[in-house]
Amino acid sequence: MSKTLRIGLTFIIPAIIVFLFWAIAASNFFVMIGMGIPSGIGTGILFSMIDYYFIDKCIGNKFLMRFFVFLGVFVLVTIIHLLLEDGEISFENLF
Repeated sequence: MSKTLRIGLTFIIPAIIVFLFWAIAASNFFVMIGMGIPSGIGTGILFSMIDYYFIDKCIGNKFLMRFFVFLGVFVLVTIIHLLLEDGEISFENLF
């Protein structure tokens, strides 16, 4: 499998899983779109970076390790997204 396809699938698969999670968990279409798309993109990017730079080079091809890293990344991205949405974290305080 070429590197481009592998990196693309490593991004797309977690992003789709997160979007489908919010499609099932949300009772509202707008919540599904508002949480699923940003969380899916963030989780996909972060997971593909961790997978490419850390898991492939240090650990090898371990499915269970990738699963736990995916869950951790998903929880982290969801918490940050919810904190940004509620106004707990704002960009005005950074500058």
